[in-house]
Amino acid sequence: MKKFIYQHMTLLTLSVFGILIGLLVINILFQNLAELCTIIMLCVLLLFIGMAFYVNRPMIKATKAFNDECDPYPLLKVTEEYLTFAKPNLNITNLALNRSATLSGIDRDEEALQILLDYNIEIKKNISLTEKLYYYNNLSALYLSLGDLDNGIKYMELTKQIISSMKKVKLNNIPCLEAECCLLTKNYQGALNCLNSQLISCKRQSVSMAFLAAKALIGLNNTDEAKNQLNYVIANGNKLAVVQKAEKLLSEIQS
Repeated sequence: MKKFIYQHMTLLTLSVFGILIGLLVINILFQNLAELCTIIMLCVLLLFIGMAFYVNRPMIKATKAFNDECDPYPLLKVTEEYLTFAKPNLNITNLALNRSATLSGIDRDEEALQILLDYNIEIKKNISLTEKLYYYNNLSALYLSLGDLDNGIKYMELTKQIISSMKKVKLNNIPCLEAECCLLTKNYQGALNCLNSQLISCKRQSVSMAFLAAKALIGLNNTDEAKNQLNYVIANGNKLAVVQKAEKLLSEIQS
């Protein structure tokens, strides 16, 4: 990973400086110093933008595989490698969130929760509302997945507060969180109602929702529709641990 980043940063730097030198020669010949200053500023800006893109490209690609292909392992590998050279004073909220999410995706919820608790966003500086939104949402989801209803509700309410304070919301997973609360309290119809109001953002979310729906349907003794939901999870969940859970649950209701 380091080798990949350094190679591309070096290539980008050389390219930008090559362009800069060429423009420098042209502007000196024509003695256009004002334009030269503008060009230098633009080249420096381009260099920083390009460096950010190349550094984040592996993370972007791996996140897409996780969300759209239900494969958590590329992101698990990338986050582990990024963490080996991440400086403690940097804002690595996105890295912590991605690492935690992938661990949850392979049924390591306790480890996933500990990563978020250790990161402790409350003591971090310059954290955006969007980062807090994802952080509290993921904390709530993990607590509910582990059967801790009180903490699940606590962080769900914090998530709701942030959503209400934002003009534009990128994530609103509240219906899913409420569905999990309903399942823990055996309110199966309530869980289905919540899931029906949830907008689906990616395949990984649709797989997770199908598994929750299956559990609610089993609670309502609607095993035929539950089988359909479980078969969807098995067919689309790829390398997510929820596939094995769905297979086990399907075997139980078929026996």
